[in-house]
Amino acid sequence: MDTVQRPTLPDAERPASNPISGSALENTVDMAMQVRMRLYGVFKSTAGASEIRIEIPNHRATVRSAIERLLSREGLQGLKALLVDSTSSDPRPNALILVSGREINALNGLDTELTEDDELALLPIVHGG
Repeated sequence: MDTVQRPTLPDAERPASNPISGSALENTVDMAMQVRMRLYGVFKSTAGASEIRIEIPNHRATVRSAIERLLSREGLQGLKALLVDSTSSDPRPNALILVSGREINALNGLDTELTEDDELALLPIVHGG
């Protein structure tokens, strides 16, 4: 019976195990990506900027993770109070959220995945009568 020799990589070229899963097959580099967030209206004035760039890990690049990262920044507590609904802990009652010009509820909601080229826009919704 013939045996098949499989090529092996020298140790320096072998993929490292993923510390989370322990599997060399799932080896991924945890690279971060930049997301450009555009703020309008009262969000802009409260944050003191019309555009903020944030860095998020590629494996967590969703609208939800981008907003969480934005609101965790120093000095943006006022923005959090305006953006996040206090009863539902959700920003959607207070903001129209767009990913590259498309409303997130037409995509995958807060779980919409982001790519490096996406622009996340937060526009305040006016309530009242």
